[in-house]
Amino acid sequence: LTPDEIKHAQEIQKQLDSTETGKALQTFAEELSTKSYGWGMKGKDGDISKTEGIDCSGAVGAWVEQQGYSVDECTAGASNGGLAKQLEAQGVKQKNLNQMKVGDIVTTTSHGGGVGHTMIFAGYDSNGNAYFVDSSGSAGGGTVRYTQAELEKYGYKAYNTSERKK
Repeated sequence: LTPDEIKHAQEIQKQLDSTETGKALQTFAEELSTKSYGWGMKGKDGDISKTEGIDCSGAVGAWVEQQGYSVDECTAGASNGGLAKQLEAQGVKQKNLNQMKVGDIVTTTSHGGGVGHTMIFAGYDSNGNAYFVDSSGSAGGGTVRYTQAELEKYGYKAYNTSERKK
């Protein structure tokens, strides 16, 4: 790692350590990184978080379930806004991309040309880059970085899921 990459990682770590949601997201991200992910469907036991083969929407669905929201099997429908629609029906509000807090999610219906995608916000580095917990099928779980301009270019919308539902 370069000194800048180390600095950015330390900045994100400090943000994650500072809140209960950030600590929960760290645990969640560690679990994601040890599994193989594909399509977002619940297992026979109804537990989306332990199902092998979870894609981005399945992983985000598992996260928001841990936050107290309820999402249906095949939360994806990322291409038709399925996950966002389910959360909005439960009172989750859309927010500005530049107001995201650790644990919020972003969704898009046109990531790079028509394929929807969703991720969990993990924090900003000092250069303003946003880091996300991501699961993208066969590539597995991990973190990705986007600039504000890239988020806007791909049509991402942010949703306030950082506060646990009461």
